[in-house]
Amino acid sequence: MPRNRVLLLLKRWHFADNCLDDDSNRLYKLQPFIDQLLLNFKEHMILAESLVIHESMVPVYGRLKFRQNFKEHMILAESLVIHESMVPVYGRLKFRQYIKNKSSQYGIKLYKLCTTSAYTLSLKVYVGKGDSTPGKSHAGSIVDYLLSEYSV
Repeated sequence: MPRNRVLLLLKRWHFADNCLDDDSNRLYKLQPFIDQLLLNFKEHMILAESLVIHESMVPVYGRLKFRQNFKEHMILAESLVIHESMVPVYGRLKFRQYIKNKSSQYGIKLYKLCTTSAYTLSLKVYVGKGDSTPGKSHAGSIVDYLLSEYSV
């Protein structure tokens, strides 16, 4: 494919309809993509750090039940890590962060729940001050959000 065609496709690439603008969610354009990404993380979960379960290993008739009950039956690793990472972004973005001491100073801040083997279980994109739960610190609300889908 020619270079100009690739650049045109990247320029026009959309994940959501622009007519369905949601002012309450700054990630409304990327939310379907993030949800699908998290679903893929959960389907390829590493259980007990040695056993890998993939949807293709489950019989076809049991896949729906597998997806629904996955969180109830999984065994999380003994050690979980909450990692803060930065995706470099140099364009205009409302929720772009500036961190002076990082190599990429401007970018999107991500909070990820990872196993000790560096597998991502869940993630949250930081979009500003409105993310925190009232009555909790910022760190506490991030931990609650990342662990909310799992029974701990």
